[in-house]
Amino acid sequence: MAARSTNLLALAVGAIALFMARGAVSATPAADWVFKGRIYDGTSAPARQAEVVVRGDRITCVDAPGRCRVPRNARRVDIGDRTLMPGLIDLHVHLRAPYAPLFREGGVTSVRDANNSFATLDAVRATPGAPRVFASGPMLDGPKSIIVGMAEQVGEPGRFPIREQNLMVASTPAEATKAVDLLVAAGADHIKLYEQLAPDVYSAAAARAQHHRKPVMADLGVPITRGLDKAQVDALQAAAAGTSSIEHASGVALAYRRLGGDPASKNVDGELLERIVAPLIAADVAVVPTMIGYHTMAMDAYPTASEFPLAAKLDPQVTAWWRGMHKGSDKERDRYRQMLHLHREFLRRFVARGGRLGAGTDAPALPMLVPGDALHHELRLLTGLGLTPVAALHAATGGAARILGTDEVGEIAPGRFADMVLVEGDPTRTLADSRRITAVWQGGRLVHGAVPSAKAVTTVSKPDAQLESAR
Repeated sequence: MAARSTNLLALAVGAIALFMARGAVSATPAADWVFKGRIYDGTSAPARQAEVVVRGDRITCVDAPGRCRVPRNARRVDIGDRTLMPGLIDLHVHLRAPYAPLFREGGVTSVRDANNSFATLDAVRATPGAPRVFASGPMLDGPKSIIVGMAEQVGEPGRFPIREQNLMVASTPAEATKAVDLLVAAGADHIKLYEQLAPDVYSAAAARAQHHRKPVMADLGVPITRGLDKAQVDALQAAAAGTSSIEHASGVALAYRRLGGDPASKNVDGELLERIVAPLIAADVAVVPTMIGYHTMAMDAYPTASEFPLAAKLDPQVTAWWRGMHKGSDKERDRYRQMLHLHREFLRRFVARGGRLGAGTDAPALPMLVPGDALHHELRLLTGLGLTPVAALHAATGGAARILGTDEVGEIAPGRFADMVLVEGDPTRTLADSRRITAVWQGGRLVHGAVPSAKAVTTVSKPDAQLESAR
């Protein structure tokens, strides 16, 4: 979690308990569906006219209209002037059960949790209305971690029951290897490495994660936290160690300074940034910038509630806490602006050279990172880096699934979970249409909104015997 220099995590843990996701949506029973109309499938391709068939929780066919085997009694949906697209993926969140249902209301059907005890994750996954969760469990950091003293269960690998730990601490490569083994055995989908690991310990953890075929996500620290004075591993070292994704564009400022640049200067040295961009792309490292939180903190004016409609479902004490955090000093706001300036210059070059970006928010760690809402703002900011609307959507769908290391979500394609969103208009042309949500499906279940025009199919394009043989 990127944080202010104050004990933000401690504040967050206290404030999170105040969140109230009112009116959780109950899902309809699983059903068979047939959709016909404009489809954005989550790849780099533009939207197209197609037919999509869902049987149970999976997509079984995506083809030209009339070419799919349609199950008897499936519910047919004429998409009309809408677009069916994959459920969005937020690649950087910090979950708690009370506000988890808000993600799906915003069209976010999958999230990547960046640090939690497995016990907390169990509670989230058991919450009605929660999205699909990919999680690291407790992150791994060095013995001088800023998180020590904030988390309830902190210690070397094995000191506490693994499911109760909030943070794992490793001082040696051997401890890092053991920690990764424990995390994988406990069910971690990926491994989260934090900012104060020593280089040899970091490399050992990353190597062990690769041994287990688990992606590595890394928060290496940024200038407004400990990225220039406490962090030990920079973005170049992380790439060389086999990191899958770098969060918050962290470690870039440290690498830039080590190459001779001044992270606080308005005059950015493009040649030095290119010396960071090229190795990251060569190592196929994705970057998850989480720009929206820093963007908000750099603003003089606080965002209006109309920009984040789901904020109305949060406890007022939380929005008050956010406002207090946003007030800050002009000097602090300038620090956010300096950091954003350097990050944008890096990210624009990274995108121009073909680097992979993933969409994540850090919700709810900074002001107005409203679960479900914030990701749409992040997508808009990504277009400011040179991404087209299709490329921005890809960063939150198929591209995000690649970062997760899964082929089960992120695209409207045969075999994938039927996690889908129906929106008004065409977000591949007008990105803001991604927020005009009509309905949300999770695993073939209608979980939010309504499809009033859905009708049962009374005829099938192929005999039932052929349908059974095709299952």
